[in-house]
Amino acid sequence: MIRFLLSGAFAFVAGTSAAEAPRVVTDIAPVQSLVARVMEGVDTPAVLLPPGASPHDHSLRPSEAQSLSDADMVIWVGPELTGWLGDPIKSLAPDAAQLVLSKATGVSVLMLRQGGAFGEHDEDDHDDHGDDAPVDPHMWLDPQNAMVWLGSIAQALATLDPENATTYATNAAEGAAEISAKASSIGALVGAVPRSYLAYHDAFGYAEGWLGLTGIGAIQSGHAVELGPARLAELRGEIAEKGVSCVLTEPQYNSGLLEAVIDADNRRLVMIDPLGGGFEAGPSLYLAILDQFAEIAKVCD
Repeated sequence: MIRFLLSGAFAFVAGTSAAEAPRVVTDIAPVQSLVARVMEGVDTPAVLLPPGASPHDHSLRPSEAQSLSDADMVIWVGPELTGWLGDPIKSLAPDAAQLVLSKATGVSVLMLRQGGAFGEHDEDDHDDHGDDAPVDPHMWLDPQNAMVWLGSIAQALATLDPENATTYATNAAEGAAEISAKASSIGALVGAVPRSYLAYHDAFGYAEGWLGLTGIGAIQSGHAVELGPARLAELRGEIAEKGVSCVLTEPQYNSGLLEAVIDADNRRLVMIDPLGGGFEAGPSLYLAILDQFAEIAKVCD
C-alpha cells in the first residue's frame, strides 16, 4: 500500500485567501509535473528552470524572480540538486511555505559513487546525512520516491488550501497508481535479462533497482569532465572484466568522448533526459521520463 507522508521540511505560513488556489512554484520540470498532477482541476504550478538549463547552477531571470516572489508555496528537490535556489527563496519569498522533497519522510536517498568504476552503491539512512554529504540528487528517477512525493505534495497543499484537499488526495492516489503501473511494465521489460551500463555521470543509480540494471562506471566525476589516463584505464578494466550492455547518455553530452572508452562497434547508446527537457510540461511529463527507459530493452543486450 502506498503511504502518503508529509515532509518534515514543510512549513505553513498563513495568508492565502480561501477563495484562491495557492500559487505554487517548483524548481525543475519533473517536480512541476508531479505537482501539476496533484493540482489537476485546481491550478497549474510554475517551474523556474527553463528547458536545457543546468539544475546545478542557474541565475533567475526577472520573470522567474517575479514568479518566486508571488509564490504562496515553493516545492523543490532541495539543496542537493538546486542549491542556488535557497538564497532567492529567503530574499524573494520569505513568507512562502516550503516543501523540500529531498527531506520527505520515506524517500530513498543514495550516495554518489566516486571514481570512474563504480563500487557498491550505498544507501543513506536519510536522517543522518548532512548538507555536505555526496548525495545523489536524481531522486525522482526512483518511481517509489515519486509516489511518496505525490503524497507529501497533496498533504502540504491541503494544509494551505483545505477547500481542495479532497481533490489533491484523489489526484495523488490516481497519479501514484499511474506511476506504479508504468514502472512495473517497464521494469518487467528491461529487467527480463541482466544488463550492465556505462554512464556519463552517476545519474541513474535510482533507476537501477526497479530496472534490474548494474552500473559499471561513469566517464565524469561530479559535473566536470575528467577523462584522464587513470580514469580511462579504470573504466576499460571494468568493461573488459564485466562487459557493458549499453551506454546511457544525456542530451548535453558529446557522444564523441565514448570512443575513448568503448569500441564503436560495441557501443549501444540510449538517450535519457532525466529532466524531460524535450517533453511537454505538465502532469504527463514524469511518465514520459520513465518511458525513455523502455528503450534499454530494445537497444541493450
